[in-house]
Amino acid sequence: MIVPPKHHVTQLLIQAFHQKLAHADQDHILAQLREQFWIPKGRSAVRKVVRSCLTCKKQRAVRMEQMMATLPAFRITAYEPCFTYTGVDYFGPLNVKRGRSVVKRWGAIFTCLNSRAVYLEVLLPWKQIASLMFSEDLSIEEVHPSIFTLTTGLTSLVLKKRSQQINRH
Repeated sequence: MIVPPKHHVTQLLIQAFHQKLAHADQDHILAQLREQFWIPKGRSAVRKVVRSCLTCKKQRAVRMEQMMATLPAFRITAYEPCFTYTGVDYFGPLNVKRGRSVVKRWGAIFTCLNSRAVYLEVLLPWKQIASLMFSEDLSIEEVHPSIFTLTTGLTSLVLKKRSQQINRH
């Protein structure tokens, strides 16, 4: 049976064969169609249907590749003591039960930028954090960080002054 290539019924017929053959390629669909039907310019008609198939488009899609920026030199420096390059972030308040009362406490996360080691510290109430930043007690286990990477926000403003003091020494 000869079927016109641009007729709507032809498109439905090709789609039916395409789905019946589990989204096969155009050569296989055309071979199966030619057992029962003859479509002039059949290859282009089948190609048009296969290219418009949403399932086939998803299967043929090119996978995206993750792009990553280059790391700063201090992140990949080998043989440095832990916490020489340090990132600091603050979190809280956390409600802590002390006796019968509940008090607020904040925490600090110090992250080594080379080894990704983490040091957690419970801090005093917020008003005392600023004075702690300017004291000389902010050295992790007697390692004096040479570079601080700071977070954004209010803690950043407090820590910038402290990191400038540390970097001067």
